[in-house]
Amino acid sequence: MNAFIRKVKLTDLVYTPWTFGVLPFWQSFTYMIKETLTKKLMKLDFDRELIVLKDGGTCAVYWNVDSSGAGRPIIGDEKPILLLYPGISGCHKNLYTLLLAWEAWKHGFVCGSMVFQGAEVDDLPVTGQRVNSAVAWDDATHMTNYVHEKYCMHNKQKTRNLYAYGVSLGAQLLANQLGEEGKNSKYDGAILYAVPWNFEQSWPFVLKYGGGFYGWAVGQAANLVVKEAMTKMKGNLKAEVYERYMAVLKSNWEGLAPVEDHVIAPMYGFKDRLAYNKVANVVQRISKIMVPTFALHAKDDWVCNE
Repeated sequence: MNAFIRKVKLTDLVYTPWTFGVLPFWQSFTYMIKETLTKKLMKLDFDRELIVLKDGGTCAVYWNVDSSGAGRPIIGDEKPILLLYPGISGCHKNLYTLLLAWEAWKHGFVCGSMVFQGAEVDDLPVTGQRVNSAVAWDDATHMTNYVHEKYCMHNKQKTRNLYAYGVSLGAQLLANQLGEEGKNSKYDGAILYAVPWNFEQSWPFVLKYGGGFYGWAVGQAANLVVKEAMTKMKGNLKAEVYERYMAVLKSNWEGLAPVEDHVIAPMYGFKDRLAYNKVANVVQRISKIMVPTFALHAKDDWVCNE
């Protein structure tokens, strides 16, 4: 770790926020507009690689196609791989992941987004009975091991390094995955951006920050993503389970709590969102992370909290 810090001169790095607006509230809206325009106006090419999970569900790595037309990694090549874990929508076309991928290309990385079950992605086959969550580290480990075995090993020798970058829910999932894997992790390093460290403790802050608008807005966004996933998943679920989930999602105007309480928690075998969040909290696994990991968030981030 000390050699890594000296090599990258970590203590000399300066982070300069990309300012969209004068106030955080307007910055959020300006960002969403810019992201929408990017998706609409720019030609974004991806090389989709489907991965079937042990429970029959389907995830995928959406490899960013670079200016030369190259997508997924070339077997036996030495270019490092960077896997991106998106936030709550799970989409591979988020502006924050695209910007990072474009920058990483300049440094010789091959980039791909980890798209999990239930993501807001039109061409991802829906074959399972779950959506992504902060406790879906088994899915993440399965996908990571697949990429490592196929692209990082050649003739039983390691030919390249594998790195990960997670944002928000993606950072929470990545951190939990790293903690659960410990010394068995296939990653050589990771970055966590705006990870919810302890949602049990930060929940009161979430409810009051910005007058509760951000918590409500993210809850509604999550509700839309999960409701769309449930619609696609209808044939995979028991009728009574599907109807129970949809009744909550169609009537929810409160935010995130009902989604976690009545959909995510029971989907993963938990009694309620409190039990789910207790297991999903990252703080209990920090000491178990055994790969170099850098975390960055604002002191007043509404889901991180100080």
